[in-house]
Amino acid sequence: MSVGRNEPCPCGSGQKYKRCCDGKESRQRTMVSKGLIAVVILLVGFAAVGVFMSMRSDGPATPASTRRVWSEEHGHFHDVG
Repeated sequence: MSVGRNEPCPCGSGQKYKRCCDGKESRQRTMVSKGLIAVVILLVGFAAVGVFMSMRSDGPATPASTRRVWSEEHGHFHDVG
């Protein structure tokens, strides 16, 4: 038995079928798809940040005894040995 779009919904909500349960499955699949896409975008974003941070380097590591001082003229730190 099929329910007409303008008949009361068989779930008992009191709404018309077209406003209640008609297409509910496809709406749920759409929401799941959108959620998965959002997760994939977040994972790709985190991976991109990780790659960027690993590529960024301040040069070779300096020994702990080396001090660094700020140079106003050059706008960066200099090692003082």
